[in-house]
Amino acid sequence: MSGPLSEHELDSLRCSYAREDSETIRFRNKTVLEATAQFKGELLLAQQSAQEEARIFLLDLQRQRQEKWDRVQREYDLHQAKMEEERRRRKAEFDNKQAWWQREYEKLRRHLLEQKEAEAQRQARLAAEQEAIKAAEEKRRKESEAEERNKREAEAQRQARLAAEQEAIKAAEEKRRKESEVKALQIAQVSKLAGQKAVIKDIACQEVLEKEKSFKDKLKFIRDNVSENQQLRTLSSEYRKIVRLRFNQLTNTRTTIINTATELSNLCNAARTNQQLYYHLLNEIAENLVTQAEVEASLTPTDHIAAFQLAHVCVLIAMQHVEFLDNFVMTHITTKCCYVLPRYHIRTQGQSLDEYKEILGYKKEEKEDKYFSRMQAILALYAAILQTSPLISGLTNPYGMEHGWKWLARIMNMKPQTITPYLIYTFLQVAGPRFIETYPEQGRKLINTYYNAYVGIGHQEFEVLRKESAAAMSRLESFLSNTRKNRYMFPDSPGRFPN
Repeated sequence: MSGPLSEHELDSLRCSYAREDSETIRFRNKTVLEATAQFKGELLLAQQSAQEEARIFLLDLQRQRQEKWDRVQREYDLHQAKMEEERRRRKAEFDNKQAWWQREYEKLRRHLLEQKEAEAQRQARLAAEQEAIKAAEEKRRKESEAEERNKREAEAQRQARLAAEQEAIKAAEEKRRKESEVKALQIAQVSKLAGQKAVIKDIACQEVLEKEKSFKDKLKFIRDNVSENQQLRTLSSEYRKIVRLRFNQLTNTRTTIINTATELSNLCNAARTNQQLYYHLLNEIAENLVTQAEVEASLTPTDHIAAFQLAHVCVLIAMQHVEFLDNFVMTHITTKCCYVLPRYHIRTQGQSLDEYKEILGYKKEEKEDKYFSRMQAILALYAAILQTSPLISGLTNPYGMEHGWKWLARIMNMKPQTITPYLIYTFLQVAGPRFIETYPEQGRKLINTYYNAYVGIGHQEFEVLRKESAAAMSRLESFLSNTRKNRYMFPDSPGRFPN
């Protein structure tokens, strides 16, 4: 066994171990450094590879986006080109249409100006003629007054001798006339109540049947030569639009009525050079006139304001166009409402209900109350025409109240139908005031005859009406009773006098 080591030996031994540890450590360090360098190299390669892939991906994405943008831009440019082409096309079309409308407007304006100038010249000539007539009448009046003054003294003695004789003769004639009128009315009333009045099948008199045939012939002529002529309809399309527009805008004011009638009359005057076109326009105005009355009846069945304003327009046009009222307006009125004539229709054996209603003027699937309202509206238009005084002074209605007298007398002598109370009430409500103004004495007697027939205890026919037309009979009885209480003064209907 060896002894303890010396210091020197211990230092040598420590150095030997230190060298071994140092080598081990250097080896480990080297290994670690090599591994670290290898890892860094691999990491760098991975980073470079990832960056390259990202760069390639971004370039590809940018290329795809650029291609998509170029495609969208091309489509947008193509759409813009199409839109621009369409805009230019529409602008050209609009400019052409506007130019056409401008030419038509100028053409119509020139026509109207020419007509206005012609009308002004005609009015000036008429005024000059009227002044000349007035001067001639004034001259004749003065001459007549001078002659009368010269004859007055000579006539005074003769008149004094004849005065007593004439008064006696007048008194006797007046007495006989009154007795004859009262007797005639009593005979007519008794004959009516007894159902013995000589009428053709209780539906119309011979004169009315002949008048109905005349209107039917006129309607056939209008349809064959005017209303169904497609060339005329095309030529007058703008005129027809104006006609419909004016009737739709018509109100019950004096200014509007006169302006509407003047404009429609001027349209017809502009077409006078073409007779077919002229008749076509007259027919179009008449047809719209009657149709407007029917439309207003569906809106306000008990209000006849529209009838008065339409009648004013009708009468003013008839002043300038003499054929308008009798040949066109009355043709359309009597075609749609036979009671204006007046005319009843009796259902014949073997005739279906639909065929009978078609003859009466029913529309397809029209209810009776709507039909009655429409017939009242057309009759109200007819009555309003008869009682209308032209709004322009110095003019006279060519279709006056003498036709109203005939209508009341004829329908009184006809066997009453279910619709009769409605018709009489409507006619008297619209035209009653003017009827009494025109026929103060005989009118009261005729209304009294109606009162005795419809209010008093009458024939069985009127008792049947009180059941079949209870509401209409009640309204008519109340109306006649109030009129009789007021000394046969009818109340004015709203709208009779325009604002």
